[in-house]
Amino acid sequence: MIDDIKLPRLADHAEITRLKSVTEQAIKLSGGTQFETRTRVRKSALSKYGSASEPDAFLPLDVLLELDRHNGAPLVTSAVAGMLGYRLVPAEAIEEAQLNLEDVQAIAKETGDVVNLLLGLLTSGKRLDAADRHRILREVTEAKATLYGLAAKIGCSHG
Repeated sequence: MIDDIKLPRLADHAEITRLKSVTEQAIKLSGGTQFETRTRVRKSALSKYGSASEPDAFLPLDVLLELDRHNGAPLVTSAVAGMLGYRLVPAEAIEEAQLNLEDVQAIAKETGDVVNLLLGLLTSGKRLDAADRHRILREVTEAKATLYGLAAKIGCSHG
């Protein structure tokens, strides 16, 4: 049976691990299993897509589109683009959108959460472990979503 044959892959272990991690964070950012009501797959499948223990289970493209759209930023898509040596930028500004204080507050909160977490971890004197890295990635993912939203709002076309 062809499914039992292990063929060489073009994605290396680090890329697979990164893709799994970004997927897991994006699913959590979407509300976790609450995202199930917004897509065609069930929570058991969503869990597999972000799980390192399910190395061959990945988001179908339509679910990836729905997830990134639901999160308001191309978090998983931009990670894949980065692995390919590309960077995503918003195609155009949201014409009627205006910057406001809430935009600044959201950016300050999310980036501040990253800084505060890093300062706390680095001043603790202990070595970073997997749980620490996971928390850092979660905070960075949330900050990236906010920053992507700002870039889309102002119509950023260069990086």
